[in-house]
Amino acid sequence: MMRRPPRSSPLYSSAASDVYKRQRRYAGAVQAALEEQLCRSPRTRPGTYRAVLQLWIGRFGEVRHSRLLGSTGDPQRDSALVESLRGVRVMQATPATLAQPLTILLLPKTTGKAMECKLTEGVGGS
Repeated sequence: MMRRPPRSSPLYSSAASDVYKRQRRYAGAVQAALEEQLCRSPRTRPGTYRAVLQLWIGRFGEVRHSRLLGSTGDPQRDSALVESLRGVRVMQATPATLAQPLTILLLPKTTGKAMECKLTEGVGGS
């Protein structure tokens, strides 16, 4: 039977660090894919609304299902958000250990933590 190395072990630290780095890279890839897609349309462009979404991502990075948890206050935007996420592809394989669904929080600019749409500057009216 294999035992997990003690927390003080360099083996444990290295393994935990590698997992953390992979998770951070994957989170960045998810954010980039969402930014690219959501910033294409003025209706879904982040910055003027708050939304909480759940995503189920297939093993090859495709968004298989999305769900909006609560309304943004605009039924047309709500529909557009869910529809726009169909076919989104994260350009990195989904880690086998990824707990799903992923819960994503989009915040308005007033919070200072809104998605900036930097990757698609000029698309969708800015």
